[in-house]
Amino acid sequence: MTTTARRRRYFALRASYGLIALFVIYAAADATNLVYGGSVAAMSYREAANSASSVFIAFAWLQLVAMMLVTPAMAVGIIATERERRTIEYLFVSDLTNAEIVIGKTLARLLLILKLLLVGLPIVLLLRMMGGIPANLVSASFLIAGSTAVLFTAASVCISVWSPRARDAILRIYLLLGAVFVLPLPLASALPSIARSSVWSDLLQAALHYLVEFNPVITLGRCMTSRSMLGAGVDMAQILWFSAAYVLVSALLAAAAALAVRRVHLREASKGEKSDRNWMSRLAPSRRRPALQRWPMVWKEAFAGGARTRLGVAGFLAAACIVATLVGLTGYQWIALGNASWERKSFLGFLVFMRTFAGIGVLLLLTVRAAGLCTYEKERDTWISLLSTPLSGREVMGGKLLGNLYFARWGLALSAALALFGVTIEPAVVIYVAVDLAVLTLLAVFVSGVGLWYSLNSETTLRAIGLATLTSTVVGGGYLLCCCPIAVSSSAGDESMLVGLAPCMPFLLALPCISEFDAPSGREANSVYGAFVLGIAAYGVASAMLVTTLFARFEQIRGGGDGGESPLKDTSPALPAA
Repeated sequence: MTTTARRRRYFALRASYGLIALFVIYAAADATNLVYGGSVAAMSYREAANSASSVFIAFAWLQLVAMMLVTPAMAVGIIATERERRTIEYLFVSDLTNAEIVIGKTLARLLLILKLLLVGLPIVLLLRMMGGIPANLVSASFLIAGSTAVLFTAASVCISVWSPRARDAILRIYLLLGAVFVLPLPLASALPSIARSSVWSDLLQAALHYLVEFNPVITLGRCMTSRSMLGAGVDMAQILWFSAAYVLVSALLAAAAALAVRRVHLREASKGEKSDRNWMSRLAPSRRRPALQRWPMVWKEAFAGGARTRLGVAGFLAAACIVATLVGLTGYQWIALGNASWERKSFLGFLVFMRTFAGIGVLLLLTVRAAGLCTYEKERDTWISLLSTPLSGREVMGGKLLGNLYFARWGLALSAALALFGVTIEPAVVIYVAVDLAVLTLLAVFVSGVGLWYSLNSETTLRAIGLATLTSTVVGGGYLLCCCPIAVSSSAGDESMLVGLAPCMPFLLALPCISEFDAPSGREANSVYGAFVLGIAAYGVASAMLVTTLFARFEQIRGGGDGGESPLKDTSPALPAA
């Protein structure tokens, strides 16, 4: 706790979170003030209370989303990083027990996360001076966010125990959380109309019901149901049961991690290279590796055993559930499709949403994977050996970039498979699907470049992944959370607002297929397609600049030239043949 609390990045994280919270509050207050005349002095007591309640709602959602996104990234590497750096053996030979190691690290990281949660407490207390914010609603929002942080921390530590690398641990925890907290929402509403009544379907519906009931997003949304009587829908007994259930599950996960940490590491260390041939590798179809020819780095990143992403049992099952849900729901909508034109149009809109959701997920996975490609070499003490090779910056960083894009083949295949449902209805969709796949490939190059840049300039995998994910999220659409309230409250025209969508990745992924069945017209078409072309051009230029900068930066680190030929190349004349 002493070493982690003094790191500057955690101070910067808390300061950044506080600034973002103040900015969101300012934007929400500015938008609310326009409804009541645009002046705080002209408001009545009731209007001031309603304005404060609207601002608090925006802050409460920001707080919960921040806890759900930041907590896994901060906690998932506390054991995996020790294993990756080979320092966990020093902890095992000390006088510390397994429980002291795991619980101590968990509590230390949880205190840092709760400090981040307490940043917003003074802001809320100041807002309560305006009235309209009941004390029970404030308590409920902090209990929901705090218990969510506790559960996510314990789950991240448990996943970290079974993960040999921090990069794999982050992929596993986000896939698992997505399968547990996101998938039950559409499945719970669609399953009664899909499955027939049976014992298994009833059990599945009951499980989905409990997952939805204990979902933090659903629980917080119920507290915000009444705007006129904010806080009237808060049932503190239910909130306390929610928090107690989360704390109980967290304790069980922490106990499981403490019991397994030594056994798991010793078992994996004793297996050596045989651990790569697990049951999932045996189930996968055997493939023949291509010969090592002109591109050794591409071969290493795409086909070598150490370059593979190890999802583990939990990650594999979570990914399988996500893919099965996407394909299954789309297939069910396709089977139940009628002949009416509005039904076809509605299905194509549903298909655009599913493909956009899948594309964003693929881009996030690519960002996380790319951010660990160079730091993994540093933490495994192979980075110096890589710098000492005669390979140029173009060959090394280009190979890592192409290897990361090779990992995206499954995401592209999933997007193409979902598009086949639309092609069977409207064959002309294939043209727009081709454009959409090209856009997805371009965005994949960009996020891979961002991840490689932070990986090249960072010392640890967790830091590189955190910075790369934050950058890709903010640039790819997260900026809208701050800009939309200002744009709504300002006098900016519709064309200016549409141009602001140019960097938004969901907009760029969805527009090609939307144009097939709901194409804009008139001045709106000029703005929409202009924003699309501007966004594609901007990402194309940014990707080219990132790739060029990566080549030059690698040579700068090694002390060479501009990323072309390596200074270690053997330029001496060849010996004459005997």
